[in-house]
Amino acid sequence: MKYILILVKAVIFIGLILIIIQNEDVFTHEFELGIDLELWNSGIFIVKNIVLIAAAFLLGVILTIIWGAFSSLGKSSTIRRQRKKIKELESSKPEPVSTTPEPDITSSDYSASETVSSEPHEAPAASSSNDPFKAPS
Repeated sequence: MKYILILVKAVIFIGLILIIIQNEDVFTHEFELGIDLELWNSGIFIVKNIVLIAAAFLLGVILTIIWGAFSSLGKSSTIRRQRKKIKELESSKPEPVSTTPEPDITSSDYSASETVSSEPHEAPAASSSNDPFKAPS
């Protein structure tokens, strides 16, 4: 992964060098720059295009950093307020109602005669057979 990152950086660097070399006339073009306001007049400066491109790039970087700092401050204050609200809500939370634990019921506590069935029971007819699965005749 480290070598791939180095390779990508090298390709980008070579690409930038090629762009600068092929467009050298654009980057080295000189022109006059000045501001003429009624109250203040700046002199005329001879500036190359590369200086303006670099200044615009740096201005964009600085503005992005300032914007990010203000955004981060706003988010951190929001997080602080939300954490404070969470602590406030947690402190005012009612205590849970404690119930006595249910007794542990096992199948050995019940006998076969105590089981409940949803079917109606009839009194057993007097028969000579004790087979519970045999249908009454």
